[in-house]
Order: sequence, then structure tokens, then C-alpha cells
Amino acid sequence: MALQRWADAVIAGAASMGRDIEVSHRYRDWLVEAGFVDVEERKLMWPCNPWPTHPRLRRAGLYQQTNMCEGVLLTAWKMLRAAGLSPVEAQTLIDAAKAEVLDQRNHIYHIT
Repeated sequence: MALQRWADAVIAGAASMGRDIEVSHRYRDWLVEAGFVDVEERKLMWPCNPWPTHPRLRRAGLYQQTNMCEGVLLTAWKMLRAAGLSPVEAQTLIDAAKAEVLDQRNHIYHIT
């Protein structure tokens, strides 16, 4: 799946630049280490296109699809290049990932 390859390359590229873009996964542990008690973490399923049948999730998916296609996929260019992709490879991967996001047969979501 191109979107997964895109995400993996972005994470690798960011890491090669000294950036951990998955840092949010450690927030709960940091809060506990800082002395907070009863820290509750809720993971939410966030659709990346309007595939859900529930109207609220469908609308959220439409917003996220727009966000990804008009912003997120393209803003990762620097990280894709840092991951070793050539300009042509980066653009090809972005185009393929965008096509997957636009195809509602793909029930894509992230867990936040």
C-alpha cells in the first residue's frame, strides 16, 4: 500500500534529520513519569476518507481526506528526500498515496 510506504519513508526521513514525529505515543508515559496520576489515554479511530456510514465519521473522513490530499502528503517532501527518495520517486509515491486516500474502497484510518 503506497500510503504505508509514504508513512514509513516520512518517519525514516524525519528520524534521519533528528526528528521523532511519533513522539505523541510517549506522552502518557511522560505524564506518569512527571508524577501525574490516573492518566487516561484514549485512542480514537480517525477515518482518512469518507468511507464510514455514520454521518459524523463520514464528515470527519471527508475533512481528513482534504487535509491529507491538499497538505499532509505534499508537506512531507523534505522528509521523503531525507529518506533517500529521488524527486521523481518522492512525487510518484505522493501521487500513489493520494490516489489511495481518494479511493473510498480503501477504508483508511489512523489511530490517534
